[in-house]
Amino acid sequence: SDMLGYSREELLALDMAVLVAPGDLDSLKQAEGLRASETLNFERRMRHKSGRSIPMEVSAHRLKNGDIQNILHDISERKQAEQALRDSEAHFRLVVESAPNALVMVDAQGVITLVNAQTEELFGYARAELLGRHVEMLVPRRVRAGHTDMRRAFTTEPSRRAMGAGRDLYGLCKDGHEVPIEIGLNPVTTSEGVWVLASIIDISERRRAEQALRDSEALFRSLVEATTQAVWVADADGGLLSMSDTFEQFTGIPFGPDLSKHWTEAIHPDDRDAAWASWHQAVEQDGIYAAEYRLRMRDGSYRCTAAYAVPIRSPGKPAERWIGTLTDVQERKDHEEYLRGLPQRLLDAQEAERRRIARELHDEVGQALTASQIKLRDLEAQLKGTPAGKNTTEISAIIGNLLQQVRQMSLDLRPSVLDDLGLVSAMRWFLRERVGQAGIEVAFQAPPGLPRFGVRVETTLFRVFQSALTNVLRHAQARAVTVSLQLAKARLALDIRDDGRGFDLVAARRRARSGDSLGLLG
Repeated sequence: SDMLGYSREELLALDMAVLVAPGDLDSLKQAEGLRASETLNFERRMRHKSGRSIPMEVSAHRLKNGDIQNILHDISERKQAEQALRDSEAHFRLVVESAPNALVMVDAQGVITLVNAQTEELFGYARAELLGRHVEMLVPRRVRAGHTDMRRAFTTEPSRRAMGAGRDLYGLCKDGHEVPIEIGLNPVTTSEGVWVLASIIDISERRRAEQALRDSEALFRSLVEATTQAVWVADADGGLLSMSDTFEQFTGIPFGPDLSKHWTEAIHPDDRDAAWASWHQAVEQDGIYAAEYRLRMRDGSYRCTAAYAVPIRSPGKPAERWIGTLTDVQERKDHEEYLRGLPQRLLDAQEAERRRIARELHDEVGQALTASQIKLRDLEAQLKGTPAGKNTTEISAIIGNLLQQVRQMSLDLRPSVLDDLGLVSAMRWFLRERVGQAGIEVAFQAPPGLPRFGVRVETTLFRVFQSALTNVLRHAQARAVTVSLQLAKARLALDIRDDGRGFDLVAARRRARSGDSLGLLG
């Protein structure tokens, strides 16, 4: 009565069919078929007074008087436990099937009892081909015997761990090829002994990536060893993390902790602040580092070097390291210095040659012409009044003109006044003898007491002055020229102005860019 919620009187008044759940009424017929002293055990759902069904374990016994005695046992908790177990098993299988890795369950004898779809895909077997077979079918033949011994040892001392730590493991596929794998072993204690759930990961892609990384690193090392530049890696604080052997070959200084932390001390003191400022700017801008500085060698000498580095970035993060090169550019600097000095050396050579030719014209040719003219004048006096005397006079006049031209050429090549009296006197002479003689009004301004300057400075400025005024004489059609020479803060400034026709600046620059002229680009 307690199980079904009825009183004893209510139960005695009810037909048995009312107490049995509609779906289990057939069990009544089974019980009614019992013969005397026979017993039948079965399960039946009984109906509670509230209408709910209660699972019962029933033992029906036919008594000698023909009545049927039913002994009922409430098995609700057992049924709930069985359902929970079924749910758990279903959940477990769902987890196994949805796992991203291959999962294989083997019993204590190494027989496969469970696999998932990933196992089928990895090894190429259908599920039916695996279940009930020994797990060694998935082990390469060359290590199969040893695997059996290790499997038995694991069941003796089971623990959750990786299989074959430190060794390369391979699985044998149905088509005979081997695949690199990682295996995690999980012991499962059952009533039949220790079973093992193995999680198997295909690491083929990882192996290919690792090999590609090794190949890339080997290639990088080969490039580093082959280059004549020192290759280095630094963190954002400027600490050197690594440096190629080329650095020691270049500087004679081995790379070590001291150099790693205090590399700026090897930079020339005059270049140190600029090099460090360039580094901070590269870090702040997460950009390229480029600097040139003099680097101290082991013997204490300095050589010009060029440092260049690019940031090593991770997606979405600022750079934490820079990789760069250090290049010996001393030869380039020497060559650049040579090229910078080349125009001046050419100018010096040109001026020396001008001076030599001017001196020869003045001293040798001029003297020869002067002597010839004196002789001709003596001869002219002797032959005066004769036809020969007239010819002598004409020849003397020709030589006089030639002597004047030679003197002018000598002055044009290298006016002696520039060497003897200086820049201002040479300018005044040129303006008087060349510009003034052409009928152009001249105005010249120069501070009084202007000192002498170096030969190169005076020569260069005079040639610019001479060239500019020559162009005025040839092309400007000017009537007046103003020249100003000023000295301010140790700088000479030359200003030349004329009232000539001028020129089209845009067109002149266009001609210069096309190569027809260099004047406005130089």
